[in-house]
Amino acid sequence: MSGSERHLARPFEREVVEEALKKHGIVYKCVGREIHADCEQTGHKTHKLNPEKGVYLTSDGRGGTISALLREMNILGVRSKEEGGYVRKDDRNQKQIEDILENSVRVSTIRKDSPPQWREGKAALRKYLASRGLPFMLPAESRMAIRRDGVDLIVPLINDRDEKSIHLTALTKTGEKRPLAWLDGESRYTMGPMMAPGGSHAFAAVAPGERRQKVEGHSEIYAIGEGLESVLSGCFLSGWYGIFAVNANGMRSFLSDPDTPDAFRKKGASLAILVDRDVSGTGQIAAAHLASAAQKHGIPFLFLVPPPSVKGGKKGADWNDALQELGPERAQFAFSLAIVRSGEEFQQACDLLDHTKRGGNANVGAGIRATVR
Repeated sequence: MSGSERHLARPFEREVVEEALKKHGIVYKCVGREIHADCEQTGHKTHKLNPEKGVYLTSDGRGGTISALLREMNILGVRSKEEGGYVRKDDRNQKQIEDILENSVRVSTIRKDSPPQWREGKAALRKYLASRGLPFMLPAESRMAIRRDGVDLIVPLINDRDEKSIHLTALTKTGEKRPLAWLDGESRYTMGPMMAPGGSHAFAAVAPGERRQKVEGHSEIYAIGEGLESVLSGCFLSGWYGIFAVNANGMRSFLSDPDTPDAFRKKGASLAILVDRDVSGTGQIAAAHLASAAQKHGIPFLFLVPPPSVKGGKKGADWNDALQELGPERAQFAFSLAIVRSGEEFQQACDLLDHTKRGGNANVGAGIRATVR
């Protein structure tokens, strides 16, 4: 970590950081003044957080501020000492969510005779999806809110609690991501509980297409992934049902609630796991955990990794990157090839997962990069 980054560090109360990690299902242990946490979901406590100094250090020598780490993990609402030092209370959080939902409209209800601002907002959503190589397709319950400087796409999430959860993407009127100052330029965030006491994680469902890709040995297939655009891309390329799991924790814990694997077995349904090929290895490890759980519960699955030719961004590549870079026809071919290679890719991920369980987490990112290229 550079001297300028250390200068930007904000101290936190340790209890505040603990509460935030606990709320988001992150395994941690307090060691003296430090918190040792499994922030990358590898099964090992890879991050050492020092709340008093506001900084962290990883097992492979990386470091930074706790503020930046929490934003990267999509853990919002955590305040440093100078900001008041508390995690937003659930009741306040729920009131904010209720206000957002109350001042929004369900996207599927917007017609040609709807108010002009609604139609313009829907046009912005359409432009955004088109810029990602996608047709106009969203989770059925998706809502939209008009803002002075753009439009918010709001995806209500399903959970096993009475409290509401949402995932929000801020867009401009022309369908580009709209940076939010209070998120240091990020344009999307989640609100509400992500993890229920029983272990189930919040998610959103995507309806299947009219033409579904058939796979021998699999009848009804549900494509599950971390990112909304990645899941929509998987559904677009396959015509399968979709499950937007929100993040790596959602992937890992999707089958944690006993009712979920029971439902899959009763329906004879399969999981198509849309793997994020992350530079850090986080996406692959989360996907391998989910695939291992599916195997344990007797649920058929496909382990679908984007081809190594897809560059993606600095953090890695997903199936939306594949769709954008390859175009629909070539992405469809790559998707079909990924189905054929599913077993091989899963075995490689299992080998790397075993490596991390034996304590080799420091070089897991490099190992995954070498494997998938």
